[in-house]
Amino acid sequence: MRSLVATVSFALSVAGLLALPSADSVQAQDLQGTLKKIKDSGAITIGYREQSVPFSFRGNDGKPAGYSIDLCTRVVTSVRQQLGLPKLDVKWVAVTVDTRIPSIVSGTIDLECGSTTNTLTRQEQVDFSHMTFVDGGSFLVKTASKIASFQDLGGKKIGVIPAPRPRKRCARRSRRRSSARRSPR
Repeated sequence: MRSLVATVSFALSVAGLLALPSADSVQAQDLQGTLKKIKDSGAITIGYREQSVPFSFRGNDGKPAGYSIDLCTRVVTSVRQQLGLPKLDVKWVAVTVDTRIPSIVSGTIDLECGSTTNTLTRQEQVDFSHMTFVDGGSFLVKTASKIASFQDLGGKKIGVIPAPRPRKRCARRSRRRSSARRSPR
């Protein structure tokens, strides 16, 4: 199965690369929006999260680091080549959960390199790259606890990461479970 996934992933990657326009065709097109801004200024401004390990964080040397940063560095190289620029300056700007989307919308940053979840609401405001990771919520409990499902957590204290989506999901699921246990009057 892994071999099949790897083969399909490789084939899709090659197909994606073949679909990219050549540097000559990009130069011949009338650039607009962000690409025009980048070409005219010779700089790209990238937003990054300072504490979204392992995707985007401030490294020990004070510079942005992480998986998403590595991907964005490759994107910068490709943009520089596609725009036919001999040099492309990179300006790194720290963003937070609250400022990342508004910074893209306002043009303060050209690209955000972090772990922002692609949602329909966010798609109404900004564009997203292809998926670069898959994530999901889960519970971590001691084996000896005998907790096997969400229902087994009834009446127990739980810890949730400080992010709005997991908290909302837990609250919604908890409400559904408790309303299902109530008997109609």
